[in-house]
Amino acid sequence: MVNNPQMVELQKLTAKHFTKETGIKVKFTTLPENDVRDKIGQDFANQAGQYDAATISNYEAPIYAKNEWLEPLDRYTKKDKAFDQEDILPSLRESLTGEDG
Repeated sequence: MVNNPQMVELQKLTAKHFTKETGIKVKFTTLPENDVRDKIGQDFANQAGQYDAATISNYEAPIYAKNEWLEPLDRYTKKDKAFDQEDILPSLRESLTGEDG
């Protein structure tokens, strides 16, 4: 993920909340924005499988969607009673909504 302050904070909160709740340990790779964009793009394009998950921006989302590099998360969110799609900022939802809705 990109090494901006928000993502660094997410990294700190992951162990305290996600790992504590699930037992899953997460190993982060944090890089400057252009480096992370190149590294993730190469990994996905080559299907190298170096990463189980990656953070991308609304810039990459349509490119990754067109290349079928994105995985729907519906099966996970439907099981999570605490998940509410409305918690995601409307501008973010709209910027990530594809032509198919």
